[in-house]
Amino acid sequence: MVSSDTIRTAIGVIGNGTALVLFLSPVPTFIRIWKKGSVEQYSPIPYVATLLNCMMWVLYGLPLVHPHSMLVITINGTGMLIQLLLYAIYYKNTQKIVEARKRKAGQVAMTEVVVDGSRASNNNNNGGSGTY
Repeated sequence: MVSSDTIRTAIGVIGNGTALVLFLSPVPTFIRIWKKGSVEQYSPIPYVATLLNCMMWVLYGLPLVHPHSMLVITINGTGMLIQLLLYAIYYKNTQKIVEARKRKAGQVAMTEVVVDGSRASNNNNNGGSGTY
């Protein structure tokens, strides 16, 4: 007869395999982000939520909190590393969008300065009446 510990370990290993597939499921999306160099309309919220979930399970699995939780720690530690890598890819490709938006905002601000400066110059030339 098989012991209950052996059955629990076997089911835990199957669960870890399933969780690994779950953690790796966003990889095709991140390959697309990497190739395009843009995050497009993808939200980082599911990936951050998964990262926080893994972090909490790692804390729960610590021997001080719950002894004999090696399967919990290993799969969630692995999931945490995978999610950190995916978020790093996301963040790297978000920075390109942020930099482009900053450049655009700078161009708009410079245009505004030039337009306001020419209006102020026209006001001074018209005797300050405020009409154009």
